[in-house]
Amino acid sequence: MTFYQSPKKSNFDKFKTIVDSNWLNRQGDYAVTYDPDAFALREALNNNNEVWNVKHRVTYVSRVPESTLS
Repeated sequence: MTFYQSPKKSNFDKFKTIVDSNWLNRQGDYAVTYDPDAFALREALNNNNEVWNVKHRVTYVSRVPESTLS
């Protein structure tokens, strides 16, 4: 399920705390790697537009049918 919430500065600030800063800033284990997604996200986070307002929830449902033994 995806929920679109109204834009709030707190959403933007909270999103920054969730992202792995080592990956984002190419530090630690990621120091010798280049990830274009990290670069793009780093650029987006430098632009304080406060539009991070999507909440996505994933749940697991088992869809294995019950066995029908006669």
